[in-house]
Amino acid sequence: MNELTLYNPASLSEDTLIEGFIVRTELFKDIFEIISNTESTNNKSHILIQGQRGLGKTTLLLRLKYEIERDNKLRKSILPVYFSEESYDVNSLATLWEKLLKYLDEYYNTDGLYYNSTEDFVDNENYEELCFNYLINVIRSKNKKIVLFFDNFGELFLDILKQKDKERLYSILLNCPLIQVIGSSAVVLDNFKINGERFFDLFNIFFLKGLNANETLELIKKLQENCSADSKINLNKSKAKIETLSILTGGVIRTIMMLYQVLLDDPYGKALDDLEKILDKVTPLYKHRIEDLPIQQRKIVDVIARKWDATSAKEIANEIREDGKRISTKIVSAQLNQLEKNNVIEKKSTSNKNNLYQIKERFFNIWYLMRNGDRRDKKRVVWLTKFLEIWYDDEDSQEIFIKKHINAISSGNYIPSSALLVFEALANSEKFNPLKLDDILRHTTKLFNDNEVKHLSDLVNSRKITAAITRYQQNKFDEAINILNSIKENDTSKLLILSQIYIETGKDNLAIELLNHIIYITDIDLIFFEKICFYFDKFDLFFEVLNRSKDSLIKSNVEYVIGEAYYDQQIYNNAYNHFEIAYKLGNVDAYGKMISSLFNLRDFKKMEGLLLTGFNMSIVDISELLNFYAFYAKDSDKLKEYLILSPKNGEYYLYLYLLDIGITDDDNNTNHGEDNSQDVSKLEQSIDLFLKENKGKKIQSKNFMLCASLLLSHYVDLLGDYSKGLNLIQRIEGKSDQNFYPFLVMKAIVLLVNNILDKELIMDVLTLWRIDDDDIENINTLMINLLAKSEYEFLYEIFNQNSAILKERFKPIYYALMKLLNNTYPDEIIKMGDELRIPVEEIIEDVTNLKEVYNMNK
Repeated sequence: MNELTLYNPASLSEDTLIEGFIVRTELFKDIFEIISNTESTNNKSHILIQGQRGLGKTTLLLRLKYEIERDNKLRKSILPVYFSEESYDVNSLATLWEKLLKYLDEYYNTDGLYYNSTEDFVDNENYEELCFNYLINVIRSKNKKIVLFFDNFGELFLDILKQKDKERLYSILLNCPLIQVIGSSAVVLDNFKINGERFFDLFNIFFLKGLNANETLELIKKLQENCSADSKINLNKSKAKIETLSILTGGVIRTIMMLYQVLLDDPYGKALDDLEKILDKVTPLYKHRIEDLPIQQRKIVDVIARKWDATSAKEIANEIREDGKRISTKIVSAQLNQLEKNNVIEKKSTSNKNNLYQIKERFFNIWYLMRNGDRRDKKRVVWLTKFLEIWYDDEDSQEIFIKKHINAISSGNYIPSSALLVFEALANSEKFNPLKLDDILRHTTKLFNDNEVKHLSDLVNSRKITAAITRYQQNKFDEAINILNSIKENDTSKLLILSQIYIETGKDNLAIELLNHIIYITDIDLIFFEKICFYFDKFDLFFEVLNRSKDSLIKSNVEYVIGEAYYDQQIYNNAYNHFEIAYKLGNVDAYGKMISSLFNLRDFKKMEGLLLTGFNMSIVDISELLNFYAFYAKDSDKLKEYLILSPKNGEYYLYLYLLDIGITDDDNNTNHGEDNSQDVSKLEQSIDLFLKENKGKKIQSKNFMLCASLLLSHYVDLLGDYSKGLNLIQRIEGKSDQNFYPFLVMKAIVLLVNNILDKELIMDVLTLWRIDDDDIENINTLMINLLAKSEYEFLYEIFNQNSAILKERFKPIYYALMKLLNNTYPDEIIKMGDELRIPVEEIIEDVTNLKEVYNMNK
């Protein structure tokens, strides 16, 4: 199937179209029954078929036309006439009647008799009416009625009629039984009024939906009939893939057929070449659709289209700025509702209130990606990447596809532009083996000039860098090194990632050697380079390379990274100054670093000013402002003032709790303990909302773990309820990557009391550098519980690993342990000073009492 037939079903022969008509069969029967059974007195005989492009509207219209022509009874009384989308010259009723008279001339072979008769009406002010009356007389004399099959009835005909013609058409469709319209439309048409009556109330309206999984399966089964054996797929084994294909294409027949050809039956890249041609054809129509949208809606459509996958209102809002301010989620939601009503996007409901949105017409989304932005933009082929990943979802199938694709390119017949699209799609995939790209690159580059070859080579290197980072994050260091070493050039990103791997595997000398090979730095690697230089305290090298590269760097990025360098060296005044310059040059991220610098300088007055300004500009979240008043300024009045503006989420109830117990130095313990149940209730509500709002994803808020820590302390210290504490720990396990130390200490205690000895957690908790003075009491409690559980050797191992410093800091606990292990280490207890005798005896007594409690609870 070529471009002519895939995108223009009218070019198919009648037999071929009927043979291939395997979906929409029930709808076809319903509409055909209306055509067959409509009485001449029924003015609601007209039909409108609505549905996005590519769903099969044209094919359905033609199938109905052909069936009338094949029906022995109907063809005697009905004359079906088809007007395609290309009928741009039908722009008035008079023109329509002229066209129909010409058609009758051709049908009855009159040598132009009917159309030529209209010469008598020329220059008459009632020309249209005279032509229409003449047309009706002709078809009445033939005992016929005309069924007009009108493709794109709204945009290419009805919308361009003058108001007078619209009123006249309404009257004709209402009163004339010899004219019946079967129209289609890719957009929802406005049901405008004529003399108080709605125009489309004359029509039976049918809405086409995308194919479901079973219908898609039937379509592919039909497509496979004429394929070579090696191109066919096992339909039974591929049902899950076909279902996914149906979902991602929105069930759009044209897109499914095009992708089927690309994925399975396109030896020379013809399908993608055809796609490029049809994209050119639909550009005026789609461009008009975009230009008709208000500016805000255009921006929203741009974000959604570039993501391809469904996205949330919040994610959309994060990517749109107006006059330097982030657009609010409420505004985005309101515009999304309008776009949904106008059938530009569709809403996908989720288990919570955060619905997701995507472009409704997937072919329009493909056009948008392919025709907007730079040709080298990775996002332009994201749609093809997605489908390749779905279909070739394991190494074996990927290997087969790559081998087949290389053979096709090597044939010399593959279309270069199609080869480029496939290569870009593979290079952007995270699922295809990046090392296989070299083979495809070697064959693909034969089709292009040096500039294009460099572009493709850069794509491969970029993909390898991304793949290496993924392997590094998975601690697959050998695989990452192997991928990076396949990059022939001394790419800066390659050197930096290798350096990081060597640092983490204890090969600092190799990392420094690689670092010294870096001559120039790019914008994308600036921060990474600075962090590694910070690790090795090589800021001279950092500034040397930066100065050498800065003419080719974005100035705001240069100022930002210099700010980072000073920040890491704790020279916060200098850091603030450079972050401020970076922000003024357009780096919005620098604003947050300005605030962090002021925090470290303890300049809370200036910090408050920046927070308030940022909040008013929508670049500082309300939660940051609330955090400031709760934990740093400790200003209850201000916290109450801004809490009113906060959504009632998890953080909201945490702040309510903090207000209840008193957050200022003067009233820190004012209410604490007076109503523990109320405190617990607010914290529990906060945890519930945090979990509900972040279902299925990690919780990023730092306050989540603070809230969990406070609640755990309530359960244990105030209520003495370790079972509730254990339940809380299990509920939030894995929900956050934030390692909040006070919570970890309490967690270790609760698990231990519940007979769960997590040695790895305890070793981590008792790492000396992490212990703050505020945590000493809980650390003592943890160690005493270890003694009560008779974990003497384990605790001794911890003390030995942390050497004399830990022993000094927790001397009474250590000597209590030595007394309990006196038979094993008799010389250690001798070292204990007399001043420790009473504290050690008290610890031994606590341990003995705890042992009895544990024994009673067994």
